[in-house]
Amino acid sequence: MYSEYAEIGGFDVRMNTQSMFDDVLDAIFWADEREKAYYAEFDDVISFDETLPTNKYQMSFVPVTTIDHHKKPVTIGLGLIRNESNDSYSWLLKAFPKTHGKEPTLVLTDQDATTKQDIVNVYPNSNHQLCMWHIMKKLKNMVSDDL
Repeated sequence: MYSEYAEIGGFDVRMNTQSMFDDVLDAIFWADEREKAYYAEFDDVISFDETLPTNKYQMSFVPVTTIDHHKKPVTIGLGLIRNESNDSYSWLLKAFPKTHGKEPTLVLTDQDATTKQDIVNVYPNSNHQLCMWHIMKKLKNMVSDDL
């Protein structure tokens, strides 16, 4: 895989393609100066929450968020990945500390087994927890209304 880095108008942009001559984007991660400042200040807990591919390029959108001192979510980076394979997600997880300068302390994600394993492999010193919102959403589907 071929990775490229650029600073464009205050944005740190990291891109990944299959080769230097390939025009098909596999993954991209970017953060601007404000997002990097938010992470420097509020780096206790971050959340990776990928969406299903709904855009015309069939790429999954991966916002990375944290919580500020007002208990409000703030974006600290954004990514697009071609597929939710281990390679794509691992690349995105590795791009995060390259942009922000350090690994996260605690990572919240959904219950995807691939994501969990990638976080353990890429961030061995970070804690990984499941997001309560995702648990409660799935719990409603698993428990009958009779309870």
